[in-house]
Amino acid sequence: MPYYTIGTSVTQEATGDSVGGGTIPSTATFTITPDAGYVLDATGFSASTPLPTGITSVAFTNSTTAFTLGNVVNVTATCANSLAMASVDITLNIGICDTKCGY
Repeated sequence: MPYYTIGTSVTQEATGDSVGGGTIPSTATFTITPDAGYVLDATGFSASTPLPTGITSVAFTNSTTAFTLGNVVNVTATCANSLAMASVDITLNIGICDTKCGY
């Protein structure tokens, strides 16, 4: 059972908007927040592979010092230049794996 909450990133785009055209942000960010009394380290997280089509990489960084109260893990997903908004909603689910959490 995880002792953290994974946030989301949502943007509203128009049909035809694209990363390559500069109308969709090239990165999406969200946070992994530990439950009260728990601590995290960014090195304990990774993205499952393969990444969804439209995402080229995922990076994890600490907001402060690893394994200290108040630290959250910032997640940055880099979007492919070819990512374009279709006429229907697009959902890109990134699998987040954890390997170590402090208790």
